[in-house]
Amino acid sequence: MPVVMDADRIGRTLTRIAHEILERNKGVDDLALVGVRSRGVPLAKRLARQIKEITGDDVPTGVLDITLYRDDLMRHAVGPQPVADRYSYLPCLGWALAAGGAAAWPWVGSRVVRVAGAGALALLLLLTMQQVHVWRDSVSLWSRAVALEPDNRFARINLGGAYATAGRTPEAIDQYRQVLELSPDKAPWYEVLGWLYATSGHAAEGLPLLLEALRLEPGRANACLNAREAVRLLNLPPPPELEACRPPA
Repeated sequence: MPVVMDADRIGRTLTRIAHEILERNKGVDDLALVGVRSRGVPLAKRLARQIKEITGDDVPTGVLDITLYRDDLMRHAVGPQPVADRYSYLPCLGWALAAGGAAAWPWVGSRVVRVAGAGALALLLLLTMQQVHVWRDSVSLWSRAVALEPDNRFARINLGGAYATAGRTPEAIDQYRQVLELSPDKAPWYEVLGWLYATSGHAAEGLPLLLEALRLEPGRANACLNAREAVRLLNLPPPPELEACRPPA
């Protein structure tokens, strides 16, 4: 396998990027580096170290977690559905009609074609009605996907998000607990579960989940924020997991 960039070349590239950041920002004043979880986080921290080596100044880093807002999750295969998602059906209709018309052209006007056409339309109508029921909304779409493939983590993530958007918090919590079981990376889902509990008025149930996220990934920004708020609401002393969090602004 060809090597695109070895360690030395990556280091030189990061040093050049760090210099360009400093040039464009005219120093480190008002500079912060935010990495999109997960691989953007170590990149932001490494760039911060490079900048410190150049200037001697510490640059604050942050984390942006877009787990619940990623539209690319909707494009992953989600199991043996009749059609993978609600957007792939309509573009096929034109080709299907063109192919059917070309095949039937030699028999246009015959009784056989009329009967076959009526049967085909009836069948397509039945199939369309079934698919419209599945595609009625995001909850029905992803519920179907989960029913067909219960261990599909991406389908459960999307179903949990659909429930949360619809204000159906208990069902969202149930889905994200399943995601937690299926995911090798546990911290984001402890955080999501803690947030769902806390924002639905159950801070006492949400705080242990948020603290578990911080035990797994100390300093995790959103978990820090929500855990602090839960501690405030419950009137508790700050737990040790918050020690790794950045001081609130």
